[in-house]
Amino acid sequence: MLWYERGDVGWLREVPPERIASVDVETTGLDPRSDEILQTAVVHGDGSVAINALTRSARHQSWSRAEAIHGITPEMVKGAPPIADVSTRVAEALGGADLLVGYNLAFDIAFLEAADIALPTCERFDVMREFAPVANRRVRGAGGNRSYRFQTLEACAKRYGYVGSTGRAFRPHDALNDAQAALHCFFAMLEDGGSRYARAGQVPYLDVVARRAKRV
Repeated sequence: MLWYERGDVGWLREVPPERIASVDVETTGLDPRSDEILQTAVVHGDGSVAINALTRSARHQSWSRAEAIHGITPEMVKGAPPIADVSTRVAEALGGADLLVGYNLAFDIAFLEAADIALPTCERFDVMREFAPVANRRVRGAGGNRSYRFQTLEACAKRYGYVGSTGRAFRPHDALNDAQAALHCFFAMLEDGGSRYARAGQVPYLDVVARRAKRV
């Protein structure tokens, strides 16, 4: 269930920052059944980095298509531990969370589950899916139905003024950078009433929530 479809995001504002975990992974490809995690990052809502770890692949010698996106080379992870050796640390980083945050969170969750990493039973906020009605770009699907087109994390970060922890322009596809960007956008969306983040053709997130509240 999407939060904007619930028509109420009040609970999200009450979660203690240290109980929020933003997670991102970079992988050898798109299929969690055959591809593997190369980098995992978890950032808590208070800004603390719980884990940022490179891991080597056990089944792949190269991943040229994925490498072109995230820049992680086989040489970079040659001496890194396998994901199994850091799974406990990742589980501990996520374990105390009341809320998981991420951008295309289902992708990250699928890879973590495939790596047998224990995940907390808690609420989840997928920034990509929540941002789609904000960007307000529609695509026609099967049967003529129209739905919101998903946007890149870079586009979302741009709307909410995220420039990266170093003050430089945000560059996606590093797990730590992406986890931090998703967390920034999450908090910004809960403040997005239209005045601060106004963009032509876009809809403030809180307006999206309010419209849904009127229907339920």
